[in-house]
Amino acid sequence: MSAIKRFFSLSVLFAGILLSFGGCAKPPAGQENQEPTEKPDNPVDPPVTPPPTDVVFKMTGEYDGSQVPDILVFNHNGEGIYYVINVESSVENWTAEGGASWCHIVAYSGKSGMIHISVDQYEDPYPPSTYPRFCQLVVKVPGLSDKKITIGQEYSYTRIYTAPNMQREYTLPSSGAPVDITVITNLVDWTVKNDTEWIKAEKLNRYTLRVSAVPSGTSQPREGMITLLSIANGQVSSYDTPWDITLKEGAPDVAGDDYSYDEGLEWDK
Repeated sequence: MSAIKRFFSLSVLFAGILLSFGGCAKPPAGQENQEPTEKPDNPVDPPVTPPPTDVVFKMTGEYDGSQVPDILVFNHNGEGIYYVINVESSVENWTAEGGASWCHIVAYSGKSGMIHISVDQYEDPYPPSTYPRFCQLVVKVPGLSDKKITIGQEYSYTRIYTAPNMQREYTLPSSGAPVDITVITNLVDWTVKNDTEWIKAEKLNRYTLRVSAVPSGTSQPREGMITLLSIANGQVSSYDTPWDITLKEGAPDVAGDDYSYDEGLEWDK
């Protein structure tokens, strides 16, 4: 072999050895244990989280589909007395909390759920108080504010009457001027039953009932009756004694001759 061929072969061998040592070069400090990273041929974008949808949550009474009141009232006879709330929801993980030792709340979560409320009997021969007792139901729904319902139970001795002197009869001005009646009660809540067309009766607050006569334009005397009733279990209670009030038309016009019922004057201002 000629000297030129030997030199060429040795040069190629020497270059290969240099390349081998170059491939085993020590990595920079701090990167000795890092795994090599490779960029994928087809990179995939991270998944996009869809925006939250509006949460729908509706509570209705079990039997008639009515709106659940802010105050649920139970009478003293707790045995067999309960209230059921039907729930229609777009989320499943809602909860119901609250209650008391005498008030029992059971919740069945889900998109078609239910809340069952029951109470114990409220009666004691020597009660510390004859006033109602209260607790609260709190419904927690993700994405919505807490929904709170007050639960009250009336004692077996309930009373509702008018003051002063338990008056049961009032006379209304024929002009339509209103008369305010003071109501005394230890009930959780009460309502007024009025089946007389010419009588207007409005509960202003817990202790005030406002009544007036719708002017007839005639001098014919009229008489009617309204009744004050306890509200229990979302309905008028049949366990409590109602308070009847007789209303007669024909008193002197205490409002004055210039009063007009149609003007809509506000007599409490």
